Amino acid sequence: MKKMWPMKTLGDVCQIRGGGTPSKSIERYWLGNIPWVSPKDMKFDIISESIDHISQEAIDSSAT
Repeated sequence: MKKMWPMKTLGDVCQIRGGGTPSKSIERYWLGNIPWVSPKDMKFDIISESIDHISQEAIDSSAT
């Protein structure tokens, strides 16, 4: 039997922001464990993991 998950909008489960991507030229920003969901992760109905991850430093040092 297939398990059914409750349906929620993205706004119910996360904050959606734009224009705050940490600099890709600072490699250490992209070596963290915080999921960074972007359009390349949105190829399926369910997002359970992100391709990219950022560091706490990326959050503290950018408009993220």
